[in-house]
Amino acid sequence: MNTNFKNQKKYSSGQSKYRSKGHSRGQGLVEYLIIVSIVAVGAIGIVKVISQNMRFHFTQIAESLGSHAPERPQKGEIRKTHFESKDFSNFWEGSK
Repeated sequence: MNTNFKNQKKYSSGQSKYRSKGHSRGQGLVEYLIIVSIVAVGAIGIVKVISQNMRFHFTQIAESLGSHAPERPQKGEIRKTHFESKDFSNFWEGSK
């Protein structure tokens, strides 16, 4: 029977011997990266939907200032499907 308990660490009730404080810093970084990626994907989607309309409006502004664009972009149509909420019941409908 081994009675050498000097080298064993004592842990509080909520702390595991395999979890150290170094892992919590990595967890914060991962959570931050997930939030940044969600915001980036949302921003890309918004820009994709409104970019055609913005191009149309900037062309109108440029023409009113005296510019002559070789071709005039068409104003895009924003449909309800661009901004309605998705859940798992209609998730795959937007990919068709």
